[in-house]
Amino acid sequence: MDQNIEEYVQEIKTRINIVDYIGKFVSLRKAGRNFVGLCPFHIEKTPSFSVNPSKEIFYCFGCHVGGDIIHFVEKYEGLSFQEAIEELGKEVGLPPPKWGKQKQNNKYEQWYNALEEVTSFFEHSLAKSSDAQIYLKKRNINESIAKQFNIGYAPSASREFLSMLESHGFDKELCKTMGLINKNDSGDIYPYFRQRLIFPIKDARSRTIGFGGRVVSKDKMPKYLNSPDYPLFHKGKNLYALSLARSEMNRSKKAILVEGYMDVVALHQKGFTNVLAALGTAFTIDQAKLLRKHADTLYFCYDADEAGKKAVLRSIDIILPTGLPCRIIQIPKPYKDPDEFITAKGEKAFRELIENAKGALEYYWEALTENKNLKDPMTQSALISSMFQRLSKVSDTILIEAMVKKISLDVRIRQSVLEERFFSSRSSFSSSKRKRRIIEKNKVSKSLISDRNAMLLLKAIITYPEDYAAIIFAKLSQEDFPEGVYRDLFAQLKTMNDEKKEINVENFQEDPDKEIFYSKLMELQSVNNDCIEGDVIHQILCSIDELNRKKEVILPLIEKINQAERSGDIEVSRKLREEYRRINQGEC
Repeated sequence: MDQNIEEYVQEIKTRINIVDYIGKFVSLRKAGRNFVGLCPFHIEKTPSFSVNPSKEIFYCFGCHVGGDIIHFVEKYEGLSFQEAIEELGKEVGLPPPKWGKQKQNNKYEQWYNALEEVTSFFEHSLAKSSDAQIYLKKRNINESIAKQFNIGYAPSASREFLSMLESHGFDKELCKTMGLINKNDSGDIYPYFRQRLIFPIKDARSRTIGFGGRVVSKDKMPKYLNSPDYPLFHKGKNLYALSLARSEMNRSKKAILVEGYMDVVALHQKGFTNVLAALGTAFTIDQAKLLRKHADTLYFCYDADEAGKKAVLRSIDIILPTGLPCRIIQIPKPYKDPDEFITAKGEKAFRELIENAKGALEYYWEALTENKNLKDPMTQSALISSMFQRLSKVSDTILIEAMVKKISLDVRIRQSVLEERFFSSRSSFSSSKRKRRIIEKNKVSKSLISDRNAMLLLKAIITYPEDYAAIIFAKLSQEDFPEGVYRDLFAQLKTMNDEKKEINVENFQEDPDKEIFYSKLMELQSVNNDCIEGDVIHQILCSIDELNRKKEVILPLIEKINQAERSGDIEVSRKLREEYRRINQGEC
């Protein structure tokens, strides 16, 4: 890290208390010397996210993401290293740091610049299109809200758009990657979006990353068209209006998800500013994680047709394992979507729909049983099995009991009978998962170092490099470590040592390709230094020397154990394991 930038980062850390800052986004409570809470980077039900104020780092023992306050902002806001530093600098009133040429030529800057110019072009085109103006007026979208969402229009004439790109000197291949232009079979270039109302899709910092387009005429074109996925934009990982909805989601802790861009715009115009939409794809677990950062309850308000109902059921299946409370807002007949309903009935009526929203499980059961003969035993059994599959993903026993009670009343079967069937089927499912975990746990590794000892050795290298690095690198090779991140991290640290580079955690922070190593280093830093004091490392190295001498016996034995277990020969496996334990008795 450049020295000037390092000093700038230190100044940020001096001015910002990491617990106070992260506490604005994550509910933290004191636990010994640290603070803990639910991780904002993955869905969890019990806290595994920890903030260490003395070391000024955070770490999640569930998803293994960790780092300093800069890395938290990178991950939480989806920013680059440079952007995170500048964002925190603004937070404490520091002028932007002076970056070297390498930082100024960020590989994404060209994309952001091109997208901003294209957004402006579409906005100016909107003012010149009578078709687009008539359409917005017909949909009751006023000029103010259109400007707030930067709504634009892609004209039918190609030359104007292509000339704009040319005048700014934007690279054609770069524009093709972003989905701004395309080529026909003859090799001629044409705009990707034509004759469409344009909805810019923005990231958390309100920067355009893609576009959604909707036809305004009755031509035979696909009704909706979205930018293709590319490094800045992934449909399954972003949400329309996230930057505009975030503030109200953080305040109310509620998020309302709708299907269409026009639904979002119409509801925001009426004051419901915690409304967002997926981007032309089914709702995903990544989008659920994104919403979990800001909201405690998710409301689905999809179209009232059959396709909308099916989409709600698919979304519930995605949400249930996350534990994120979910409710369903139902648009009553004759209205087909939220936009049409609120235009006709007004804000008060829509608030009543929110207040009367059904719980996800109740909605699912009612959808399953709609128009079904609940008196037929075979139909009952099939429907109950299907519903119990969903209930098995739920950990809240109160919700489970309430749903079993409802099912009992609807099918007229005693609640105790249904409860016995549900818990029996869930126990069977859990037992199967537990059996798989035991098999995985009992697999014998071919590496000479256990996971625990690998962790302690790496901890020693990064904590006291001058004492331990040389001796550990001299005695051990990459293959001695367990396969995976420990082995790869050892190789990275050894390369740094061989190249006479300082072993420094910050060297991993700026490189996105080394994210997994940085997270593992944060985990090691969060481990108390007491675990490597005294003769611990010396004892591990001695045990490895002993194991090396036994290597010719151990490796064939491991292969025999794994072969016996693959073939299901339990007795042979047991005898071989006893021999393995006897040989390894001296290991630390």
